[in-house]
Amino acid sequence: MFAASSSFRSALRITNASGSIFTGCLPLSGPDGGNPCAQAATKSPAGIGLSAVRTEGAFFLAGVFLLDSAPLEPAPATLDFANDGLGKSFDSLSPKLAQVFFIGDGRTEAGSVQNFFVPAGATRLALGTIDNCGGGIGAPGVLLRQSRRF
Repeated sequence: MFAASSSFRSALRITNASGSIFTGCLPLSGPDGGNPCAQAATKSPAGIGLSAVRTEGAFFLAGVFLLDSAPLEPAPATLDFANDGLGKSFDSLSPKLAQVFFIGDGRTEAGSVQNFFVPAGATRLALGTIDNCGGGIGAPGVLLRQSRRF
């Protein structure tokens, strides 16, 4: 289930992200993900124009703001949501177009709702999970399963 509210072209607030994912061999993961075996950056396949993303864990809810056209190379910089980077308990985030970012349950560890600022020109938000288990080489290809137009 995904519930969100936004002001036109400003901040997106995820107020009710819930559900779980079962991969067949790993335990269920909620929106914040799980599986401590995955502790590296995802690596996008060359030529698709999406950034990588660095985290501890896998199968978390992620997003990427896009244009109507396909993303172009070079991809934006990798965002780092690992504990030694930005982490997952930030108050707000301003990702660039085609820059994959952690959403999780949309809340800080203290329970405050996080703000995700929509980049100029974005026409849609693609949501999905990231599988970076197995050495961090999983691609965010699953990410484009669901999108919402602005």
